[in-house]
Amino acid sequence: MGSRKDSPPKTRKQEPSPTWPEETLGNIYYKSYDEGLANEIHASVWKVKQGDTFGDSAPCREWFMGAFPPGEVRHQCDCGHNALYRSHVNAQANCASSSHQITFEWRTMYLERSSWEKHRDG
Repeated sequence: MGSRKDSPPKTRKQEPSPTWPEETLGNIYYKSYDEGLANEIHASVWKVKQGDTFGDSAPCREWFMGAFPPGEVRHQCDCGHNALYRSHVNAQANCASSSHQITFEWRTMYLERSSWEKHRDG
């Protein structure tokens, strides 16, 4: 009978990975969400660095990938195509409309302040 050193090492069959190589931690985080974790605190999983800016699309994508709690992501995934489309259109219209109003108000406030400063320094 040979010693243990002589016998070839036993290899375990490697289980296939449940993730794809191109998946981020965010992808894995959202895929592994369980309703039983609904009361746990959402901790964003992303690679956004402190020096990143949103002038580049990569940090923007990373931010979006980790910004929302898994329950919301699951909710949006469970919506039908038409409901998701309507929600998107409504959100974009509201965002554009409020952006327009904010821009108008900021411009008005700037002009009023400039006028007041000219009058004050007069």
